[in-house]
Amino acid sequence: YIIKDLLIDVRWNKDGKPYLLDEDELEEVFEKKLISQEEYDIARNTSTLLIDMMNSSNFPPAVFKKLSDTPPDGFVAV
Repeated sequence: YIIKDLLIDVRWNKDGKPYLLDEDELEEVFEKKLISQEEYDIARNTSTLLIDMMNSSNFPPAVFKKLSDTPPDGFVAV
């Protein structure tokens, strides 16, 4: 597998709203031509999609809710 960091992070605010981190890092690497226009667009579009999902009533997806109910072997729910 190849995993690529999209450079931009989405986090939850204390008031329950999602927000973006490291937008400046994304802009910097794009301006320095370290990522392509396509990679830049993917990062932007993915972060927008994720924020839209987080703002919806369908977040987190059911698969994550199910996983959070039963921690994997060797892990303890906190």
